[in-house]
Amino acid sequence: MSFPNIPDINPTINLKREQVIDMLLASIAKEEEGLARIIDVEGEKLQYILSRLQGHCAGGPETIKLQEMNREVRKTLQTVLKNQMLLKMKLEDVMEMVPPISRPPQPPGPPGPPFIPRPCKIVLAEVRHPVPKRKKTVPQRRKEIKVVRKARPRDEE
Repeated sequence: MSFPNIPDINPTINLKREQVIDMLLASIAKEEEGLARIIDVEGEKLQYILSRLQGHCAGGPETIKLQEMNREVRKTLQTVLKNQMLLKMKLEDVMEMVPPISRPPQPPGPPGPPFIPRPCKIVLAEVRHPVPKRKKTVPQRRKEIKVVRKARPRDEE
């Protein structure tokens, strides 16, 4: 058995300030995305709990299990909330590192009209659900049939 060959690794990393800020913002975004997925799963658990509770009497063994699941969901959401607060503070610290955006110098003279962005038109794709075709029913008129009996001549007596 031989020893593994480990390549010579240079531990120095050369990153610019903007690259570091971008990486920090990306890490915060990824953590938020993970927390969002956890919240989605916990929401699905609550939906399951509510669907199971319908039709069960309170105090049964299944109800106790569902209450325990509800407590676990609450604890998980509290932990997620704490993590989100930490991420918010982390984001505020990173945003302090971002240099302010400098505007180009204005030419001398009277200021021009303020820049007003044009309204843009957002077109959403229409989703059309097929409408089941109904048979057209025409109201039918009742036909009145009058039966007229002809009077028979009585036999003359």
